[in-house]
Amino acid sequence: MKIPFRFEEILKQNQTFYSIVLDVITSFESILKDNKLYFFEEYTDHGINHIESVLDSCEFIITDDSYKNLNPNEVATLILAVILHDLGMHIEYSTFKSLLEGEYDDVKCDIDSKTWNELWLDYLSEVKRFNTYQKKNIFGDENTKFKIPDLSNKDNLDGIDKKVIGEFIRRNHPRFAHEIALKGLVGDNDKIVFGSEKLENKNRELAGILARSHGLNIRDCFDYLKKIGSDSWRNPLNINIVI
Repeated sequence: MKIPFRFEEILKQNQTFYSIVLDVITSFESILKDNKLYFFEEYTDHGINHIESVLDSCEFIITDDSYKNLNPNEVATLILAVILHDLGMHIEYSTFKSLLEGEYDDVKCDIDSKTWNELWLDYLSEVKRFNTYQKKNIFGDENTKFKIPDLSNKDNLDGIDKKVIGEFIRRNHPRFAHEIALKGLVGDNDKIVFGSEKLENKNRELAGILARSHGLNIRDCFDYLKKIGSDSWRNPLNINIVI
């Protein structure tokens, strides 16, 4: 994955942050390159090209004067957040099941009042009441009959099941991006850790909440930032995350 030139030049001023970013790219690049969204068979690109495009846009909109004030920690946090922001769309069957079974409940933050399983049950109740427009928009057929996906075996899931699950993931993938930053990505037989031991927990939290903010009212992030940065919540760890 290509890091924009100006970002890379700033990152190289601090080899610790530079190596953290390279570690994360190495860990998740194969998933992003593969770009096979199990629950989104007809969906748009959320792979390497998309990540590089977002990074290029970030580089473009930052003014020359602002570049003079950027530090390696800020650039690293931005890049990590961009990598994170759509990782939840790459969720596999086993990862989805782990969410519902409580694997990520220990990193649920104060922003969230419900566990993943509680969210899922609420969502299924809503799906039962989908109107014809929603059915047409999500399933492609207004006459689609609702059924609860059978999660006991991956092979039991048909196209409608995947769309039911996919819509749930689409709505909630910003939260999952945040939790991947804190806990990594749990798969079939292993877990991909987000960053090495060099990435401090507060940096994980900041990258995670920044990634999550693309699906969250920015003001809903303030209390979380205050918890991380206390009186310096507008620029915790010398990162100007609220501008």
